[in-house]
Amino acid sequence: MDSSLDIDTLSEISVIGYIVGRGNKTWMWSFRTLLLLFVNTTAGLTLLALLLDLQHLNDLTVPPYLQNAGLTTALAEHTQRVATRATTARLYHIFKTVVTTIAVNIIIRMDLVASLWTRVMQRFSGKSLQSAVFHSSWSFFTLTLYEYADVRLFSTWILTVAGSGLAALDPTSSRQYWWTLLVMLLGVVVWFISGYLVTSLKPQWRAAVFPILTLILLVQVAYDLGVEPDLVYKTSTPLPAGPVLSAVSSVALRCDFPVANVRFRMGRVGAGQTFGIYQNIVVLSGPDVDVLHPDEWAALAAREFGHWYYRDVITRVLLRLGLRFLWAPVALWLMTLDSFFPPFGLSVEPPLVVAFAVTELFAVQFDWMFHRFIGWIERLMEYRADQYAVQLVVQDVYVRAILKAAWVNEVPLSSARLYRYLISGVNSPYSRIRHFLE
Repeated sequence: MDSSLDIDTLSEISVIGYIVGRGNKTWMWSFRTLLLLFVNTTAGLTLLALLLDLQHLNDLTVPPYLQNAGLTTALAEHTQRVATRATTARLYHIFKTVVTTIAVNIIIRMDLVASLWTRVMQRFSGKSLQSAVFHSSWSFFTLTLYEYADVRLFSTWILTVAGSGLAALDPTSSRQYWWTLLVMLLGVVVWFISGYLVTSLKPQWRAAVFPILTLILLVQVAYDLGVEPDLVYKTSTPLPAGPVLSAVSSVALRCDFPVANVRFRMGRVGAGQTFGIYQNIVVLSGPDVDVLHPDEWAALAAREFGHWYYRDVITRVLLRLGLRFLWAPVALWLMTLDSFFPPFGLSVEPPLVVAFAVTELFAVQFDWMFHRFIGWIERLMEYRADQYAVQLVVQDVYVRAILKAAWVNEVPLSSARLYRYLISGVNSPYSRIRHFLE
């Protein structure tokens, strides 16, 4: 579960202020003032929550009920590693919140920035400069700055600097950060190329964007359902022979799941995942198989067998790829309509900035809606998998397993009371336990 406050979604609404602020009506100025108040208040609450979370991370202790449940030494050590990485992540989110908030305020109050910039340049050059030119350049600069923060390029830099210390705790951390850096750089390149192509194409060619996106969507679905399972199988390892394999095999045989397709790889404790339709693969993850009792590994595997039984893989792919990106063709189509801009007193120059502004505008509306809808569907899928799991294993063992996994993976990342109130996740382990106990 991503336990960081989604400041991106909240700050993207600033583009509305950027568009509305270009008009001259009184209500537009009032709306922009309220928007500034909302964004800055949200950023302030986020910073307060992150600072409280850092304080709680310094006093991290294992709760007694998990000590009594047989918390192994390996699991306790992994808890401290997670807390160390969580501290680095919190520092990054503080930095990102400050940078994003500054960029958002610049975007919304672009007219004041452009006016100030023009006065400064007139003082040094003695020439009358066109405010629109600087308005356009500053708009492009601040939107670029915002996108840089959005793709987490700064986080990659911070984590890479800290990689030498984290590499001693997690052997895969340094390699993971360098791969993340490469992906983020490619994301920035794709962002610029796609924006240039969309805004420079002729209308008749721009109309072809929709079928191209549809083709890309179909290729992505084919990859998730066909190619990815084979890659996961090759990059993971079989369960080592011993008590863990015996416990998982007994549960797999009860639900007719092939034991050879139960794999293991390095990762979060208990973060199992199901892949594929025709080639069904269940992957259990953790720093080592010794962090949990064999019966607890079997309990976590039973939950993934529930996802396999109900074909939740298909549901997740359709939801994430089909719904969350449904707004993209609509936004691209609206970019081609000149009649969309005059009511707001807008000029279509520069087209790149306006195109991204309109895209972000619709992304805010639809992405928020689909995020809540997907969260509701995922909660139902997790509840259903829990119900399936407790029919295969002892209920107390299953409760202990998901509590341990929740402790080492989630509690260090969301320990502050205010922070837990602000974040939004799929579901908490306690609500899941309460659901199948009732």
